[in-house]
Amino acid sequence: MLQKVRYNFFSLLSALPSLNTFKQEAIRLHLGHNKIIGWDGRYPVRSLMIPGESSPVFIKAAARLYNSNRFGIRYPCVATLSLTCNCDADCAHCTAYGLSENEMTTEQWKKAIADSIELGVFTFIFSGGEPLLRKDICEIISAVDPQRSIALLYTNGSQLEKWLPELKKAGLKRIAVSIDFAEEARHDEQRRIPGLWRTAVSGLRAAKKMGFLVGVSTFASIDRLQSGDLENVLRFAAREKINEITIYDALPSGRLKDRTDLKKSNKVYEAELRALIQKWWIDASVPGVWWYGNLRSINNSGCSGGQTMFNISPGGNLRPCDFCRETVGSLLEEDLSSLWFKLHELSLLHRKQSMDCWLYQEGGMDDSR
Repeated sequence: MLQKVRYNFFSLLSALPSLNTFKQEAIRLHLGHNKIIGWDGRYPVRSLMIPGESSPVFIKAAARLYNSNRFGIRYPCVATLSLTCNCDADCAHCTAYGLSENEMTTEQWKKAIADSIELGVFTFIFSGGEPLLRKDICEIISAVDPQRSIALLYTNGSQLEKWLPELKKAGLKRIAVSIDFAEEARHDEQRRIPGLWRTAVSGLRAAKKMGFLVGVSTFASIDRLQSGDLENVLRFAAREKINEITIYDALPSGRLKDRTDLKKSNKVYEAELRALIQKWWIDASVPGVWWYGNLRSINNSGCSGGQTMFNISPGGNLRPCDFCRETVGSLLEEDLSSLWFKLHELSLLHRKQSMDCWLYQEGGMDDSR
């Protein structure tokens, strides 16, 4: 008996360094880096998208992913909830442009969150439109069980500062503010709201002061890379000492749906963009950078839509992501579990063509669906 106890004890000790190395490499492959960008209480955070390491949510998520792979059943990890079509901005690159639906009620959204958690979701991303235009935003966010999931709010920042006390009471800990340009006038011109940059930055600073984990969300394109506008936003975020910079690719959706140059992958541009971002990944003195182009690359997991992620539109339609209008049905007519497995089967068909974004395939999806 004593020999068995000693064997188990020393086996565990010898395994710990290997397990830690494995964990670090898995994080690096997923994010491009393994920097600690902040803290959720006593738990280190490596991305606003990921639960604090070794937290109850992290452990439950790891167990769910293990069982998912063990039994060959694909469950979702991330749900993006587009709460509203309404927005007080009129962005030149808006991907939600033209979307008009009767929005789900508070109770319908709360049920969608509860059903998502049961299905395995451990990260909820609240977006719009502008989600802070919904008066019930805090009640909806408070439906996220903090022992089982985390919540992240994306906002243009126009309403942020006045909402911060209530958002904190609702249990929100993570906020990302959209910043398109480091220059005030150009940002306001892009979003067509005079004074928005100043209001958004003020809200970002106030959130940071109140203890929120804060991020800057921006977008990449060939012209923004070549002009230096993208790197200027990165530098702005570093000066502000925010926790993470989120970079999405400009995609053929909404106002940009007819941009044929965005409907296929550009390998030269992506290599140049990766080279820029890698400089930030390896620099421990600057914020973390979460780049969706890295996540959906063939060296990582490929496009997440229907694989580990889904989107619920303002009216309750289940879609691969915020950018793709293709839907497999409505939560008002079918249960979430059935819709998820329909979406997953559809994603498998898409993967036979490409691991890349749904909008890149066959010249992009039909945006009118």
